[in-house]
Amino acid sequence: MPTRRPQTPQPARPSSVRYVILGVAGAAVAIATWLVFGRGPDFADEAVSLQRRLLSLDVSPQDQKAMLTALMRHVDKLGGDEQRQLLETVRQEWRDIQRQDMDAYFAADEADRQAAIDHSLDRLELITELYSAFIPGGMRVRKPRPRGDATQTPNRRPPTVRPDASAQADRRKALESYLTALEKRARERGIDFNGARRILQRS
Repeated sequence: MPTRRPQTPQPARPSSVRYVILGVAGAAVAIATWLVFGRGPDFADEAVSLQRRLLSLDVSPQDQKAMLTALMRHVDKLGGDEQRQLLETVRQEWRDIQRQDMDAYFAADEADRQAAIDHSLDRLELITELYSAFIPGGMRVRKPRPRGDATQTPNRRPPTVRPDASAQADRRKALESYLTALEKRARERGIDFNGARRILQRS
């Protein structure tokens, strides 16, 4: 009678459950990788962040130039509606800065007011450059900006709450006094203040 050869044991195959677990784990890794690397930066937030750092005036001239160029590149990657919304956001920040600097000027002692005005002028000079960076065709180095759909309805601003007429008149008078002081100091420093004044009044 022929003898039966002993069978070589076969390696156990992974169960279907193991395949499912490995598949789920692989999908989770792929999703996490896309979330971290695939979506890219938020260009509007990056532009706003760069602007805030620049307006802190704690940046060297070399870094300032590089940051302005980076800011323009971020803006150029946005669509037309996103660019308009971003410009309105930064304009509001400029208005806030104007109010803060004006309040700091009037709160300062007489001996410290020139330093307050110089600080304001430094920021205003930078705002004129930022304005050029945020609007179409503002600087020669930028690429053509995409146009929004002309058929789209422009975003409407929410209604503003009008202050008391007397308080508004006082604020306007203070603003004119502040702008006069800025313009006087700008002449002393040889700074063209007309462009900054137009931006402030437009904002």
